[in-house]
Amino acid sequence: MADRLGEFSSSTFCGLNVVEAKDKVIYQILPDQIPIIQNSNLKNSDGKMSHRNVLEKVRIECLGYISRLTEGYIWHKEGFNLDIVVGGEEDDSTLDEGQSLPCLHLQGATEFGDNIEDEWFITWLLFQFSKRRKDITIRVIDSDGQFLLIEAGNYVPGWLTPDIGDTRVFIRAGKLVIIPRPETPTQALDIPARLTLAKAFNIVREERHVLKECEMNPIRAAVFSRMEGFPESAYKSNSHYFRVILPRRAGEILKSNPWLVAPCTRAYCGRDTLDIRSTRKMPFLIGDQHGGDSSRTTTTTTTSAASSSTP
Repeated sequence: MADRLGEFSSSTFCGLNVVEAKDKVIYQILPDQIPIIQNSNLKNSDGKMSHRNVLEKVRIECLGYISRLTEGYIWHKEGFNLDIVVGGEEDDSTLDEGQSLPCLHLQGATEFGDNIEDEWFITWLLFQFSKRRKDITIRVIDSDGQFLLIEAGNYVPGWLTPDIGDTRVFIRAGKLVIIPRPETPTQALDIPARLTLAKAFNIVREERHVLKECEMNPIRAAVFSRMEGFPESAYKSNSHYFRVILPRRAGEILKSNPWLVAPCTRAYCGRDTLDIRSTRKMPFLIGDQHGGDSSRTTTTTTTSAASSSTP
C-alpha cells in the first residue's frame, strides 16, 4: 500500500461523518450550466426550476448509461444511485459543513461494505460518463477520504497534504484533475491553499489551473492502473458461480430478481443466533409440510466474492 496512506486516510479528511458514511463512496456531479450560487440568491422560482430540469436530464442520462454498463452485475450492498440535492444547509447529511455545494447538484452514495471492487467500479463508471459528457465536473470521495490520492500516495507531491488536497481532486472529461498550489502572489488570490468546494468546482470547470503534466502523469497512471480491466474484471474476477438446491419458489424469485442473491448471501454469512432462530421455519420459502408445495429446484447462482465466504 502507498507510503502516505495513513496521512491521506484521516477520519476527518473531506469532512466526512465516518459513522454515517462507513464503507461508502460518495459522488457529486455538477453540470456547467448550473451556476455555483446560493439557492436563496436565485431571483425567482423559474430559475431554480430551470436548473432542476437540467439536472434531471443529466441524471436520467447518467443512470441510463451506467445501467447499460452494469447490466447483470450484482452489487455487494448497494448499487449506483443519483439524486438532485438542494445544496447548502439542506445538503446530504453524509457531508459535514463546508464540504457541500451551495447550489443544486447531483449526488449519490453507495455503501459497498466488504467489497471495495464496487467502489472502484463506480469510480470507473464515473470516468466513463465524464468522457461522454465533457460539460460536467465530478468529485468522488469515501469514508477514508480522498481514496484516489491514497491509491497514488507514492506519487503525490509533498505539498498536497490532506488539508490542502481536500477540495483539489476532480474528474473532468475522462481525466483526473488536481488543482495545483499557487506559485505566484497573483495565483494565490485565485487558488488559495484552502479552497472552498464551490471555488474549486469553478476553477476546474473553467480550466484555469491544473497540476503540471509531469506531476499528474504518475498519479493518473496509478489510479487508472487500479481500474485496469474494467468492466470485464468487475464481472469475472469479482464473482463466484455455484449450483445450489433451493425450494422451487425461492429459485423462481432469484431467477427473476438476481440482485436478491447478494442480500440473501450477506444475511446467511452474517447470521447470528437470533437470525438462525428466526429463519428456522421460513414458511414462504420451504413450503407447507401439510400438503403445500415442497418441490425443489437446482439453480446456478452468482454472488460477489466478498459475499461468498461463510464465518
